[in-house]
Order: sequence, then C-alpha cells, then structure tokens
Amino acid sequence: MTVKRKFNKEAYERSKHAENRVISHLKDHFKIENLGSTYDEDLRIYSKQGDYLCNADIEVRFKWKQKYFPFYSVHIPIRKRKFIKTDKPFFYFAVNSDGTDCLVTHSKHILSSQIVPLTLTYSYGIVKEDFFDVPLTKWKQGFDQLPNYISEHLRKHKIEQKQTKLDSF
Repeated sequence: MTVKRKFNKEAYERSKHAENRVISHLKDHFKIENLGSTYDEDLRIYSKQGDYLCNADIEVRFKWKQKYFPFYSVHIPIRKRKFIKTDKPFFYFAVNSDGTDCLVTHSKHILSSQIVPLTLTYSYGIVKEDFFDVPLTKWKQGFDQLPNYISEHLRKHKIEQKQTKLDSF
C-alpha cells in the first residue's frame, strides 16, 4: 500500500540542515542542483563538466540520535520507488537527528531489499505503509565517505550500461 503523507513544514525546515551538510561534502567533487521540492527527489548531481549523473534523496532520521545507527536495517518508504525507477542512478542519504553523521546507499541495494508493511503513528493519525527494509550492511557511513561512494557506484553503473549494450548485439 502506497500512502502520500501530509506535508510537515516543521520536519521540512529541520531537514534543510541535513541537506546542506550533504551538499557541503559533495560540492567540491560534483555540481549539485538542489531541487528544494517537497514531493520530488531532493538533488540532481552533475559532473564538474555539467553531465547529469544521478538523483538523490535526503531524509533525517529523527530517532537516530547517536553516532552509529541503532537498528539492523533502514526503512525507506516504498513511495520513494518513483525516484529510483528512472534511467539515472539514485542515492539515498539518511542523516542523524543532529546532522552530525549520515548513511548512504544506492538504488540497487534498495530495490533488491525485502518489502515490509509497517504501521506508523503520525500527528494526523495511524498509517499503514510499505517500506524497503535495507540491511545496514548495504550502507556506507560518514559524510567524508559520500564523494567516493557515489563516484564508485557511478563507475560501476557506467560499466554495466556498456555491458548491457554489448549483450544486446
């Protein structure tokens, strides 16, 4: 079941700090377009030469208050699938509540994860929603890891695209 949550302006404002932290660690390596949208992906990432490389979404995990993520997996709402199923690679950033640490994963890890139904309590009521249950082993931790992680997975994506083209002959 896919649910469209009500827009929460307070959470959106609190998330701006997290966005700025991620962008600050990427901007020396990539050109970043901050879409500033409430219902679309947050970032488009380009090479320094201006080539459109990938999309990204950033979410603050308000229950993650310490250095290390306290759970064995990260739940990503299934509604985020619309960002993932594009022709561009997709990266998902989870930032802790005070913006001092983050996790990053990419679309292949998300799409290959188990889907779990969860019941959540929001200020406006109880909602049942499906989530990708992405194991913590499929994430890289640390803001300083972001540029290399993205570059590595973009290289792999490019190689896979070339192989797919060769296989189609």
